[in-house]
Parts: sequence; structure tokens; C-alpha cells
Amino acid sequence: MKMFAILLLPMALLVQHQGCDLSGGADSIRTQFQAQLTPYFRNATVEVNSKDEAILGFTCNTDAGPKLIEQAQDMLAHSDGIARLRSLDKWGTAMGTQVYRTVAIGFSDTVVTLDIASNKISQTPATEDYRRRFQAACHPSLPDVSIYVAYYRITPPHPVNGRPSFVVFDTVGLWSDAEWPQHRDDEISARRDMIVKQYGNQFPGATVEFIASEKVAAPEWLGRRAEQEERASASSIMSQP
Repeated sequence: MKMFAILLLPMALLVQHQGCDLSGGADSIRTQFQAQLTPYFRNATVEVNSKDEAILGFTCNTDAGPKLIEQAQDMLAHSDGIARLRSLDKWGTAMGTQVYRTVAIGFSDTVVTLDIASNKISQTPATEDYRRRFQAACHPSLPDVSIYVAYYRITPPHPVNGRPSFVVFDTVGLWSDAEWPQHRDDEISARRDMIVKQYGNQFPGATVEFIASEKVAAPEWLGRRAEQEERASASSIMSQP
């Protein structure tokens, strides 16, 4: 037993020297494999399943032709990183190191898989479960946020086109309902300062008054309050004696 342990030590050092030090566990593997994928697929993300002894790289590519799939096969066949995993497949269990039996590169409709022990590469069509995982990995759900808009009334020293004031609006960021109250005053004040600078040159001495803020569900809602304010301004001017 003692002799066996002595023999294992140089092998462990050799595997680390080859760049496959798995002291970081699954996170280390994920980082290494993703670094190899991103030169080919810049939005790639990697899933490491230690329980199933599997590594899966989602390319996040939804329009892969035969040449791109061939490129993925070539990468699996000749990558230095795969060669290191092959060494672990042979010696990892004896060394007490996590072993990975398959490495795959996944596209939206096709998965290219390397069986490390046999060195065989196969192509399989995407299953429904895989498609859901691909979607979740490549298109994560956006946080529940809304566009917030602030409205300001600008009053120049002299009427402009017969109007004593006019309304402008600007977006003040994407915020969740919980975040907005914490940032509201700072964002509204900062945007007001910008508007003062922007319109101060055009209308020296103009005042800028904050009117209201609101969240909007879609870009087409932007400016609706501004239009309402403009109509209200026009009505008040027309009603003046």
C-alpha cells in the first residue's frame, strides 16, 4: 500500500503540470472549458455535473451549420484540455480526484458528445429537456424591472411659440419596484441637473421644475404624460383672456 501511494504521487504531479489541477473542483473545470470554447463561441457557457460525470458547453449558437458542428467535433478530438481529462479518466479514481466521463458541445438543435474512455464522438438531436436547459443557460430570464421616466416643466424667461412653458421627459433607468424608492430622489435630481445644463444655454434663466415620475411597461408608452402635459399647457394658454 505504501509503495502504491508513492507511485501515485508523481502521477498526481504530472496531471497538475499538464494544467489539469482540479483543486478548484467543478468551478475550475467550468472556467477551463469555457476558456477553450469562447474563442469559437463568444457567448458560450458551461455546465459541470459532477454527479453524472459530465461536462456540457452550451455554445448559445442558434444557427449552426455542418461546418460549425465539424469544428466542434475537431475541438473535442484534438483539444489539450480533453487530453488532460483523458489522463484523469485513467488515473483519477485511484487518486481520489473527480472524474468526468463525457464532454459535450451543445447547439440549439444538436449535441456533439465525446466519450472520454472510448474516444468516440457522436451527434444526437436535441431533446426537449436539453432545449429547456439550453434556453435557460443562453437566455436567462431578465429581472423583474421596469423603465422609469421623469417629467420636467421648463419655463423660459419669455414665452416660446406663444407658450409660457413646455414639458420634457427622460428615462431615469431600469429599476425593480423595491429598488426605485431607494434611488428615486438621486436619479431625479441628477437628471434635472442635466436638463438645466442642456436647456440653460438655449434659454438662459429658464427654470426647471420636476413634475412626476412613472414606470412604463414598454417603450411606446414613453412620453405619453409629456403629450398630456403639452395639451394641458396649450389648453390653459388658449383659455387665458
